[in-house]
Amino acid sequence: MIYDFDELNNIRSMPFEKYFGEMPLTDEQKEKRISISEEFYEMMIYFFELYDLSDDDTEIENALYLRFLAIVSGYKALTEYDREYAKTFASEIVKATKDHANDKYFLSYDRARLVAENEANTLFNRTEHDSAKSEGKTKKQWVDMDDNLVRPTHKAVGGTVIGIDELFSVGTTQMRYPKDYELASDAPEELINCRCCIRYF
Repeated sequence: MIYDFDELNNIRSMPFEKYFGEMPLTDEQKEKRISISEEFYEMMIYFFELYDLSDDDTEIENALYLRFLAIVSGYKALTEYDREYAKTFASEIVKATKDHANDKYFLSYDRARLVAENEANTLFNRTEHDSAKSEGKTKKQWVDMDDNLVRPTHKAVGGTVIGIDELFSVGTTQMRYPKDYELASDAPEELINCRCCIRYF
């Protein structure tokens, strides 16, 4: 997952305020994403420092795993899915960094920001979907950024309204919401650096 992330992203990182500020989100949604992005960014800087100090991949993965869960637990109750996702995240971040030991990007601030932005979006897209269901919302609409960076498969589904329990057909996969890693992990090209969001009603 994370190796694909580094290979497939086509948008460089930018200040969190700009990245989320351009999205069709409420002020509250933007503030939450910016806040957790800053925490994920600090987590990545911590990982870089740990990576330089230790040769024990298991120790590094476990430290990253625990830091990731500590951040997420500040915003929601942890689930088994959160724990499994954090474990995969930590493992693949370490693997991608080792596999690209001679590439400065993999220990760069740019990578730290890019990972932070994407993890914030992934987390809140999932929690907002769960909240919408618990609040009794029955419909959802896929909203794309409507610019030349949006991938064609996301433009194709942009504006589509379906029932809250239905799935969007995006390229060769299906999703409940943008960046739905749980259902669409087999199609990283549809997940990486996606800036789309959902309106619930």
